[in-house]
Amino acid sequence: MPIGEIIGASLDRLGIDRELDDYRIWQAWDEVVGEAIRRNAEPVRLDGQRLVVATRNASWMQELTLMRGEIVERLNRWMGREVITEIFIVASGGR
Repeated sequence: MPIGEIIGASLDRLGIDRELDDYRIWQAWDEVVGEAIRRNAEPVRLDGQRLVVATRNASWMQELTLMRGEIVERLNRWMGREVITEIFIVASGGR
């Protein structure tokens, strides 16, 4: 059996494959949110189904707070399943 199949089967058995796939959310973010948001906010951590996003400043934090439901929906649609249920936004003071 090829090593790739062995690794894939092992990940399936352990349930790790889905967890690893969840980290594609960074790629989804880049493709879903648009250029202005990409320049001013970025995901920094995935805690279970909560995505932590750091923004450049409090203004962007407020803007994303208003948009977070739509962003969650768009990210999950891109992923093809529910990966995140909430976004927690923090102002980082610069990226």
